[in-house]
Amino acid sequence: MVNLVLWEMIGALPTDPAQRMKLQMQMLLWVKDDIAKGVHSAWGMSPGGDHGYALTDLEGDKLFASLARFGAYVKFTVKPMISIDEAIAVMNQIQAQMSK
Repeated sequence: MVNLVLWEMIGALPTDPAQRMKLQMQMLLWVKDDIAKGVHSAWGMSPGGDHGYALTDLEGDKLFASLARFGAYVKFTVKPMISIDEAIAVMNQIQAQMSK
């Protein structure tokens, strides 16, 4: 199952511009590494840099482990998604039950 991960920066970043830039770059490199490893099939950031999304097949403890390192700086909302084929199958089941 694919999970939509919505993320939003929280106000815990350092106020010193050099430290802030260093931390932001480190987090971006973590994400780039995760993308290269196939952890995320898509990732995006708003032009303002304060929120974005990722798509991942990870679930449960593996998903938690991949997000936990960002926990002090980023708030996550994880939403499970189903494919179009899964949605059609569910609708077909509902229609079949309604026809009885």
